[in-house]
Amino acid sequence: MMQQMSVIQQLLLLLFLNINLPRNLDKFLSIFKVGMMKFIPNPFAWFFESYEEDSVYSPPRFRKYGFDGLILKNCGQFFLLFSILAFIHLVTLALTKLVNIQSKILVKIREELGFQLIFKMLINTSFIFLISVLLQLQTMDFGSAFKVVSWSFGLIQALTFSILLGYIFYVYFRMKKSRKRKILKELLEKYAILFEGFIVSKYKPAKPFMAMIIFKRIVSVLFIVLAYNQPRVSTIVLLILAIVYTFVLLTTTPYVNRIEQIFQAIIEVLLIIVYLLMMIFPWAMSDLPEEHPSKIKLGWAVISLCITIIVVVQFRSLVSLYLILKGIFSKDKHKLTKYQQTKVVKLKMGIKQGKIKGSVGLPTQVKRREAFLNLRNNRYYEQH
Repeated sequence: MMQQMSVIQQLLLLLFLNINLPRNLDKFLSIFKVGMMKFIPNPFAWFFESYEEDSVYSPPRFRKYGFDGLILKNCGQFFLLFSILAFIHLVTLALTKLVNIQSKILVKIREELGFQLIFKMLINTSFIFLISVLLQLQTMDFGSAFKVVSWSFGLIQALTFSILLGYIFYVYFRMKKSRKRKILKELLEKYAILFEGFIVSKYKPAKPFMAMIIFKRIVSVLFIVLAYNQPRVSTIVLLILAIVYTFVLLTTTPYVNRIEQIFQAIIEVLLIIVYLLMMIFPWAMSDLPEEHPSKIKLGWAVISLCITIIVVVQFRSLVSLYLILKGIFSKDKHKLTKYQQTKVVKLKMGIKQGKIKGSVGLPTQVKRREAFLNLRNNRYYEQH
């Protein structure tokens, strides 16, 4: 779900470029307004009488597609959702700590629906928040209580993303400087949410790729909002950012899961092609009317690529579901015989002493690379 939400918002971003899009593409991209989740009630409408009347400036295309200059009008529904999730987290925590109810179900609920989910949603909906923050902070209008509260929320959100970006690097450099494996392991366990999907080993610093994702989104939104009247600049910046991001993704291979790495690379390459095609509108077709055949054809080309991206994301979700179900219904496929366990112990000792390199002699049931990583991370016996 998080991956779908992230991709939907990346495609929604195209809608706010100050470009005279063909009608077919304009209508297609407007579908992704669902990523703003306006179907969830906005709680601030219940507490401020001036909610409907209050408004501040936002560029024409932003206002046309539902973006006001007030962050609480754009993101109030997310704050309601975050509040509900925070309440669930605190209630389950209280039941386990204060009432002393030891239940795996409560722990699972807290892990899946608590602060971790809030963090994931904040990252994956960051385009909406970042656009709202910029629109809010660039207008110093304090004409009503609602506007004052909204501007305050905008400032808090700006500080949140800035602190988050810096804190990821702070934790990463702490891990890099750490000489003790125990301290490194504790840091990874404590800040696992900041490096989820990028932790190769409990005894090796995780790559701060989350910071790269946040930085890319901040720069993208900065140019779309602040360079609104220069669409040529905006499209070039989006293309350059996508190319640099894809290059870093392919060279550093930050994702532990190889399947995830492949799918992310495919999605980014498709997005590069989308940005290339979007560049044609302001550079070569700015004077053509919306219904011009060339514009319509180019619009269909962009639509087909967007649909391909969505299909890739959905296919990735199906692959994940298949692997989960396979793990549930498999019957100890990776259980080792006593002979194999003895061989693994000898291999482990040889690796520690530097006598053995690589993964020679590992059980055939487990992929050699995965088994070797499990041994090195001291996780092998926990899983088998």
